[in-house]
Amino acid sequence: MEELRSTEILDKEIHEDARKKAERILANTDAECQKILDDVAVRIAAVTQEKKTVYADKLAAVRKDADSSVPLEKERFLVSFEGKSVVSAINAYLRNLSEDKRLYLIGKLLKRFKPVVAGTRLNASVFGMKEAAARTLLAAEFGTDAILGCKAVPFEETALDSVAGLEIHEGIVLETEDKTIRCRVTLNELVEEILDTHSFELAETLFCGRLPQ
Repeated sequence: MEELRSTEILDKEIHEDARKKAERILANTDAECQKILDDVAVRIAAVTQEKKTVYADKLAAVRKDADSSVPLEKERFLVSFEGKSVVSAINAYLRNLSEDKRLYLIGKLLKRFKPVVAGTRLNASVFGMKEAAARTLLAAEFGTDAILGCKAVPFEETALDSVAGLEIHEGIVLETEDKTIRCRVTLNELVEEILDTHSFELAETLFCGRLPQ
């Protein structure tokens, strides 16, 4: 009986030791886990703050770029809008002119080139207007003997530049016999001159003195 009691006591002591060990292990494990969790939390906080700083810097840079680029884009848009509006108004004006009046404008420009090609013989390429009308205009200005040839050609074959948006292409391209001088006597030249010297006044008039802001 005594032996049985001794065995029970020994079993209790073993169980007690095992329980204490288990508690210590669990306590250590909990502490280690908490340490790990605390460390992870610190790392997460640090990374979060770092990301906040990075993205804040990026956002500031984007805003700075936007603040600097938006006014520029706005300015470009307004310039483009005003330019297109002015050219559209010029198109409407030219369409409303009679053929004779447009021919008169070409004749006025032709007079400017007379001193440049005086004493030379000329070939003329005509586009957008009647060949017979161009011949009459050239003969009146330079004399019949000065005109070697006069032919009608499509505007596309002249290789001339055009004001963006201009819809009416009429004029004469004069070239001296030796091909050393080429004169562009065209509505496009007149429009370019008008835009170069009076574009602001035209835009201001078109928008009734209230240019877009």
